[in-house]
Amino acid sequence: PNFDHQLQANEAWKQFRQSRKVLEKRVGIIPNSIRLGHSLGCKLHLLAPDGGRNCDGLVAISFNNFKADKSIPMLRKMSKKLNFQTEFSPSPVETLNLIKEHYEQVNNLLIRFKNDSLDQNNLLLKLLKERDSDKSEIMQLEGNHLTPVSLGLREKLLKSNLQSSLKYKKIDLIVDQITHWNI
Repeated sequence: PNFDHQLQANEAWKQFRQSRKVLEKRVGIIPNSIRLGHSLGCKLHLLAPDGGRNCDGLVAISFNNFKADKSIPMLRKMSKKLNFQTEFSPSPVETLNLIKEHYEQVNNLLIRFKNDSLDQNNLLLKLLKERDSDKSEIMQLEGNHLTPVSLGLREKLLKSNLQSSLKYKKIDLIVDQITHWNI
């Protein structure tokens, strides 16, 4: 990650397009797809150059669009100590304006967690709902900002024998909500 989120979004989108071309060459068809992002990953999907047109929907888990010093607590301490300032590009305000002006996908599932002080999905939902044809919806689950990345997804996918634990029940619920989402 770096501070230029638009550059990251453009690069990720280019890699996505290249992967789709490889897949089409291998299997002959392009399957339906959804985009899935967590925190900054949501923002990168929302800033993609195609405006979300080349997919069936976006699942945005714990969307975060705070200023750099709020998103990276250590940065705040360092910038005060070393007397410098930095910000993401585009800034949070610019990001919301870009989403409002260029993001076209109407199918968006926003997932927030009950104990997530970094989540800004309510703000995102409000912005998306200003569009006439928007079908975005939000759901709240138990957990916090790190729930999706701290649940042992790797072990879950590898079918580890720890599947009965509570953390796997949470990941099962997230996966279930996504796979049964009516686009």
